[in-house]
Amino acid sequence: MTSRMHSLGTQSFGPVSHPAARLAELDRSAGAPGPVLGSASIAERLGSQLAAATGGICWLLGGSEPDAAVLERVAATVEAGRLRVLQHDGDRPVPAALAGAEVRVTTARPGHDFLLAGDDLAFIFDRDEQDRPVLTAVPQASVAKAFLGIFEHLWSTALPVTDLRQELGSEAKRIIIRMLGDGATDDAIARALGISRRTTARHVARIMHCTGSLSRFQAGMRLAQLGLLAGS
Repeated sequence: MTSRMHSLGTQSFGPVSHPAARLAELDRSAGAPGPVLGSASIAERLGSQLAAATGGICWLLGGSEPDAAVLERVAATVEAGRLRVLQHDGDRPVPAALAGAEVRVTTARPGHDFLLAGDDLAFIFDRDEQDRPVLTAVPQASVAKAFLGIFEHLWSTALPVTDLRQELGSEAKRIIIRMLGDGATDDAIARALGISRRTTARHVARIMHCTGSLSRFQAGMRLAQLGLLAGS
């Protein structure tokens, strides 16, 4: 699983890397309203369409954090149990409005943030030339299915935020993880922390399990890629 995760880095994922102009063409060809500009209008559009949506909601946040109005509208419209969120920056706190959602962090950087409502509606987030937020709705099942495939692949290799916070809850754990990234042995880590080798091995095994890593080095590198190590 970890080897797949490392291969995602800067990879492009089909429709995700389409430019915004192409997505707007898909929007118009499907008979949907045109792109929406500005946080307030985006929040209103999402609120009205998500209220009518059935099934799960999948949201990929690969770039900057959405405006508060958008976050609050989505959180107010969608029951927490229906919302899954993938965010790129694991060191960024989960927005308070999404506290009830299931959130994971990923190292991948798809070309656009997107939100999926059910199996036939995709919303793509972008910025215009003046760096204003733009939302494009694409009500095409084939497009939504392609985005869902990307989301599910990233989700399967992402790390739950709650697990990561628990594993990195102490300075000792952070030291262990940093040393793992440097290729340190259990004996070296035990000496640095003044703990037994058995205790060190137990911590290392737990960290490897949490990160889905096949080796200690991979565990350290994966967490470093996610930006979860202070000073990494």
